[in-house]
Amino acid sequence: MKQMRQTVTCPETGKVYRIPAGGSTDTPPPPTTEAPPADPPAAPGDPKPPWGSDDDFNAEKAWSLIQNLRGDVDTLKPQAAELRQLKEADKTESQKAADRAAEAEERADKAEAQAARLNAAVKHGLSEDDLELLEGVPADKIEERAAKLAQRLAVSSDNKPGPHVPREGVTNPPPKADEMRQFTRNLFGRGE
Repeated sequence: MKQMRQTVTCPETGKVYRIPAGGSTDTPPPPTTEAPPADPPAAPGDPKPPWGSDDDFNAEKAWSLIQNLRGDVDTLKPQAAELRQLKEADKTESQKAADRAAEAEERADKAEAQAARLNAAVKHGLSEDDLELLEGVPADKIEERAAKLAQRLAVSSDNKPGPHVPREGVTNPPPKADEMRQFTRNLFGRGE
């Protein structure tokens, strides 16, 4: 049997490996730049094996291919895990930064709204209780709503009558003398 120098192409990575003529080695051989074999790639439903016909099967070549692929997998697994960890760390840091930015923006919006409410209260003469009615109103609409609220409060205070005590300032006439009252006064010594 004539020993030939052959190459095998990894279907996943596309690397071309030389298969030594004398057998396999424990370490995978370096990839070559030689062209892959002239065999056409197998179609998904094609029962033809990747090494060609069953007559051309060489167990040593198949074993060498398996060892080479296992070596690639063993080499790439730690690198893939490290890459995943780096991506997760980057994602976590960027997510933390995004969370901090969102929190700062929320605090700024609240402070802006609070300042706008206080300015509107001073400008329109609103009380602290009136300010509660402006809670949750966006900062750009507070001035408008405060003006409406002040206007409604002014209108409602004009329509309300002030405190009214009927017959205020009128003195009551002295009570009329009656017999029972006179009897009681005489009895207790206060008679007239």
